[in-house]
Amino acid sequence: MANAEKTVPRAWINADGNGLEQPFIDYVLPLIQGVPRAPQEHSLPRYARLKKVLVSDLQDACRQS
Repeated sequence: MANAEKTVPRAWINADGNGLEQPFIDYVLPLIQGVPRAPQEHSLPRYARLKKVLVSDLQDACRQS
């Protein structure tokens, strides 16, 4: 859910409050493992090139159809 805070259970934080316990690591490790497979161009991630379309142009096109 966007724009919401989800706290880490206190049981997953060590007694000093400055580290994490093994249950947290066991939970989060599968979520962060691996390397994303993004298309590459010259050894850099290739991003989509978006075409700038103004809302007014879309409105005009809808009115004509």
